[in-house]
Amino acid sequence: LKSWFRGGLAGFSTLILITHWWTRDDFLRTAAERGEFGAGLRGIEAASRHYFGRPAAELTLSQAAMLAAFIGDRTTAFDPWCEAAAAAEMRGRVLQPMQADRSIDEAGLSAANLSELNLGPPPADHKPCRDSSILSG
Repeated sequence: LKSWFRGGLAGFSTLILITHWWTRDDFLRTAAERGEFGAGLRGIEAASRHYFGRPAAELTLSQAAMLAAFIGDRTTAFDPWCEAAAAAEMRGRVLQPMQADRSIDEAGLSAANLSELNLGPPPADHKPCRDSSILSG
């Protein structure tokens, strides 16, 4: 079998097993504890402290949506400090379905989409942005 097919089959099999044995809360808790959030980060606490400098329990809806957009991101290429517009767009792709399924109302969607990212300071080893004027904090 081709490796891409084996990988897809393994992922599909895992998904089937998870849906039979895990509750929604089990899945969400596991994703929050072990999910990959880019930049080599595992877990919502690590990601929250890395990007915002605060515990996950203190995140705003806007900030939580941005982190949700990063789930499963194994790359370290994306940098919200240097690419704030792209981070805001990713955040919007999480917020829009939340409004569509009525988890948030139109006012909540608008407020979260328009809010600043409010990132914490970049980590000490952060490489300079190509255009240093776009570094947001």
